[in-house]
Amino acid sequence: MGAPIFEEVLEKLKIDNIKPEDWSVLWEESQSRFSPDADFLQKEYILEQNNYLHLIDEVVDMILQVVEKMRSDEYLARFAFHMNYIIFETEKKSVYTLEPWPNLRNYLGDLCGGFDAIVYISGIRLIKKKFEDRGIGREILEHTLFDLMEKFYRYHDAYGIWYVDCQGWMCRIFKGVFINIGRLQYEFRTNHGLKVYRHKTLGKTVAFFTSPQKIRTDGLMDGTNGITDENAFETIFEEDEKIVKGNPIIPTGYVSEKVITLPKSEWELALDEGDQMLNIHIPRRGRMPFEEIEYSLKSAIPFYNKHFPEVPIKAFFCSSWLLGNCLEKLLDENSNIIRFQREFYLAPQRSNEGSAIFFVFGRSDYRQLVPKTTLEKKIFESKEKGYHLYNGIGFILFEDMPRLGEQQYRKRFIEI
Repeated sequence: MGAPIFEEVLEKLKIDNIKPEDWSVLWEESQSRFSPDADFLQKEYILEQNNYLHLIDEVVDMILQVVEKMRSDEYLARFAFHMNYIIFETEKKSVYTLEPWPNLRNYLGDLCGGFDAIVYISGIRLIKKKFEDRGIGREILEHTLFDLMEKFYRYHDAYGIWYVDCQGWMCRIFKGVFINIGRLQYEFRTNHGLKVYRHKTLGKTVAFFTSPQKIRTDGLMDGTNGITDENAFETIFEEDEKIVKGNPIIPTGYVSEKVITLPKSEWELALDEGDQMLNIHIPRRGRMPFEEIEYSLKSAIPFYNKHFPEVPIKAFFCSSWLLGNCLEKLLDENSNIIRFQREFYLAPQRSNEGSAIFFVFGRSDYRQLVPKTTLEKKIFESKEKGYHLYNGIGFILFEDMPRLGEQQYRKRFIEI
């Protein structure tokens, strides 16, 4: 048949969660190139790529069912071809414009996760080429791509269905944005909103927010967990050739109401706005022994120096519920999570407990679940006591990595 109009395809596939204009870009162009023999629409291609993906048989079988269905359903094949074309071939759809993602559950039922996986896998040549061009070996490639199976596990554990609910994230994986090194994932990030100063002789570190932030009297961002404070204060930050002046961020993740002044004759800039950092992501793969975290962090620096020598990276950065200092009220100081967060210079972030609940339990509607792990039990206990979870951010300067494990930012801070 000739290429149908885009709206006809949406109607045929019962896709009702998007506006046609959201995904119709380059439709005529993609369909002029359409071929049912495209490699990623073939069983052999899926099986070949699984040598890198390591999907379990049950997931592969689901994907192959959709591949087989495409042989007799040209609408389905054309739509998958179009998504590949605009996401991976032309990159007309950036990773930031993929929401809402077309939902085929009305048409495919529980096989809809197989359709999405075909779209992701269709872009695998991008990450392969990026890694090959950078001299990154197959072991790192496979470790990075395992994120797809991990996300399938997470959703299946929560709902009993093989599906991935973070489509934009998976497209970023297959575009080669992330790299897995040991226990952690990394991507480039430009520093915005923070300036960090180091005492020239004492080695103490002080960070500031460079734009005004409204801070509650408990030192957290006003609006965190939806709680506002009528006595909240607004931070300041000023600097000239001689001094830096502002409300310091305390390394434990709070902001001081006191304004301090640092003479530049004694303090130097350690992290500036615009500096490049490595943004850390923590895959949901069970426990995170500190030794594995340490290995990953220490391996990442020479790895990026070797494979991305043109990028001058100054620090690690992380934004996560794992850096919420509220966890210090729930967990033992020897827990892996607490040991992890205490290595960072922490700062507050306006957030709620949504991401913490989702990443711990794999779903937002957790109250009917039976807590199993120590962390899950602690969270249930905290809710009974009225505690709130929230996110935090933090950084570790590369120059401070030799002191990893010493909780250096907490132990080498100024008197306020």
